Amino acid sequence: MKLTKAQRAALFERYSGRCAYCGDHLKARWCADHIEPVIRETRYELGKGFVQTGRVLHDGRDTLANMVPSCPPCNISKGSHSLEGWRRELLRSTEYLERNYSTFRTAVRFRRVMVEHVNEPVRFYFEDQADER
Repeated sequence: MKLTKAQRAALFERYSGRCAYCGDHLKARWCADHIEPVIRETRYELGKGFVQTGRVLHDGRDTLANMVPSCPPCNISKGSHSLEGWRRELLRSTEYLERNYSTFRTAVRFRRVMVEHVNEPVRFYFEDQADER
């Protein structure tokens, strides 16, 4: 769905100009993201790669009520994941980093200066905001 300027402004203000997922302040090029994904079908074509067919798999989710403001990194990271699927992926990201990157393991060892590994459930900014209300 194409949002009007007024709808985008209202969506931006819903979380006071912050990303609904990470809570960072939004920059000029922020995204209107579907909490429950609207998946656009693609197919592979030789010489072109993946192209969109124009078919939407979950058309009923393409509503303003299902949208939140998102920073581009969160929007890209979430992709077509459900909220719970993305939450599981985020929880596994530290396992991936620890397994594959010695730089990350070193940063964790020097946690007082650089990184602290916290094994807690992933909470999104909009969930904390709802709890405060």
